Amino acid sequence: MCGIFGTTITQSIYKKSVLNHRGPDAYGEYKNDFIYLAHNRLSILDLDSHANQPFNFKHYIIVFNGEIFNFKNIKKELKKNGYMFETTSDTEALIKAFDFYKEKVVDYLNGDFSFCIYNNKTNKLFCARDRVGNKPFYYSFKNNNFIFSSEIHSFKKYFNLEFNEQKLCDSVLFSLNDNEEQTIYKDIFNLPPASTLSLDINSLKYKIKKYWS
Repeated sequence: MCGIFGTTITQSIYKKSVLNHRGPDAYGEYKNDFIYLAHNRLSILDLDSHANQPFNFKHYIIVFNGEIFNFKNIKKELKKNGYMFETTSDTEALIKAFDFYKEKVVDYLNGDFSFCIYNNKTNKLFCARDRVGNKPFYYSFKNNNFIFSSEIHSFKKYFNLEFNEQKLCDSVLFSLNDNEEQTIYKDIFNLPPASTLSLDINSLKYKIKKYWS
């Protein structure tokens, strides 16, 4: 159970202790003038430190939570197309699959996952969540800033959490599941299962797309 986090509020530094319980084996971060990405790692498939995140390939940087069950088959196909691999991790397979398939990569993934890939050439983000929503991905556009995280309490560092009273009442009365797009907090949303979120950081224009039903 890893933890992923990102924000366009680059002046404020994320504290790894916020999500440290999700992955105590390693902590990593990436920062430039536009985005801050952080990852707490629980090492499962590849214990080598070279598989730590954020993981870089070419102009892509990924933070990834979960497991890609068919990553070995994906690696075989990528090797046929000239890709080389330095680790045995599914993270490396995922980011190189994105380089090859681009946004269609989600059509080839079998697993439980949430991830965000940053393109430092175009200054765009591509985020995705697995088909049934096993791995969490919360996000917010509060105060003209984008924030995402594996857990809602991470947002406390950036703004005060306020209950969405109607959603809270609905959750109590109708036992709504945690995959509802609107959470019980104002300005914090779930990326729906089997969905992607594409964001242009320069304009903060974004698009959410369903890739499977």
